[in-house]
Amino acid sequence: MTPAEVKAARLAMGMTQAQLATALELTGDNGRRTVRHWESENGKFQITGPARVAIRLLLAANSEMRKPPFAACDQLKTLGDK
Repeated sequence: MTPAEVKAARLAMGMTQAQLATALELTGDNGRRTVRHWESENGKFQITGPARVAIRLLLAANSEMRKPPFAACDQLKTLGDK
């Protein structure tokens, strides 16, 4: 996961760096600093495998929660109308 991907995922979830740090259970100022480092383009700080997986899962859960309720039922109904 690149720095740009970390930032894009965070923004897609509507989170600040501090909120992402909290969601990942990174503590205090060090947590916010860690997220800031992951998003920096200098490549000095690599995001770890478990954190990458956690961010991807948070992003997937966030996009599922944003779907309208009963979207699948609406799609089935549309298919039945044809």
